[in-house]
Amino acid sequence: MSRAIQKEQDLRGTGVRVQTISPGVLDTGMQEQIRGTDNRQFSEVDKFVAFHTEDKLADPVEVARKILASL
Repeated sequence: MSRAIQKEQDLRGTGVRVQTISPGVLDTGMQEQIRGTDNRQFSEVDKFVAFHTEDKLADPVEVARKILASL
């Protein structure tokens, strides 16, 4: 979708640059809250517990640094 938007902007000569950011799942306070939720309230809680257990959560500060560096 972002490539299509960029192509449209290029054709219009707007000078607008489109970028896509997909940092993955961030290790935030919300993640901690999700992991503490009963799976009757949130059926995918085990998936989020696994993200944490398997060290698959991205550090928000590091993601922010990467985004700032790309600007």
